[in-house]
Amino acid sequence: MYEVSYTGQSGAAHSLYDIVFIATPLHPGISDISFPNFSPPIPSHFSGRYHQTVATLVQGRLNTSYFGLHFSGDSRVSEVLMMEREGLAVHSVSSLDPVTVPQGYSRPPASQPKVWKVFSPAPLSEAQLGALFLSRDAVSETRWLAYPTYTLPRGLPPVVLHDRLYYLSGIEWAASAMEMSAIAARNAVLLAHHRWHGTEDRTDQEDLHSRLKNEL
Repeated sequence: MYEVSYTGQSGAAHSLYDIVFIATPLHPGISDISFPNFSPPIPSHFSGRYHQTVATLVQGRLNTSYFGLHFSGDSRVSEVLMMEREGLAVHSVSSLDPVTVPQGYSRPPASQPKVWKVFSPAPLSEAQLGALFLSRDAVSETRWLAYPTYTLPRGLPPVVLHDRLYYLSGIEWAASAMEMSAIAARNAVLLAHHRWHGTEDRTDQEDLHSRLKNEL
């Protein structure tokens, strides 16, 4: 069994588990999980770093001339994408629609205030926001480590860290997307299930791919 120690709202605590899944990247600046007293030792951090993306939500009027674009007042610009270049302040700008879309809704023209999502490599300064928007009613900024910084060649971290200790986030170093994380979770649970019940012969079947193709 595994003893997991943690600090919650009520203070320090610990619990015992038969199987543990690690579903957060084990990389510096992201996770402070450690694995004491394992033999052989389990690393607390793997090599590599994550790429920072800053998401800024702005309610205001977009300055389309900032991008060298000139539209009529009723133009419904919804998204602007830029190539990633050194020194470029933003990567993309896109308009957001309401979560619950009312009947008869249509996107307002670019000349009217609406909510925009701006992706940038670093926080935007007041001067940059002032150049990007003609007016601003509200601004919200979130910094997050969005995906790995890919380099070649690179191996993937292991899925099995210990007998019944599984690591899901290593798949991000092959490709990073919500769908990939869902696949990693499903595969890890299936692997844990078969190892727990002694049916490991049902994993890593060499002819599985061809059989699935025939079934389809």
